[in-house]
Amino acid sequence: MNKAVNVAREIAEIDPFLKVTCFTEGLTRENMDAFFDGDGGLDLVIEECDSIDIKILARKAAKARGIPVVMDMSDRGCLDIERFDLEPDRPLMHGWIDHLDLDAAANALTSEEKVPYMLPIVGVETLSPRLKASVVE
Repeated sequence: MNKAVNVAREIAEIDPFLKVTCFTEGLTRENMDAFFDGDGGLDLVIEECDSIDIKILARKAAKARGIPVVMDMSDRGCLDIERFDLEPDRPLMHGWIDHLDLDAAANALTSEEKVPYMLPIVGVETLSPRLKASVVE
């Protein structure tokens, strides 16, 4: 079953009166504005994207709209919060990837090309030995 549909069902079980819009194809460049602005807009983004380009694009969109972003950062339960509503000048990802070309991240297709963007975000020092080993693979 599609993840979006599964989560929509779980939300309906919690509160059947909430209006939920499913993006079954996931968040993309093409549907980013509809995701952020449709049905009255968002108050908060809980980001769990695997794709580095979507992580960056979602933050750019959230920052432009003054929407906070929450993300689980590692396999050890570290929670990251970017309060673009309170700190509109805050750099994306707390500046951890400012030294990298963010536009090039959109073209980082191979796993090797994604590593320089992902490591500063997840924080090598907080990764479990198992996840560190999987990065090398």
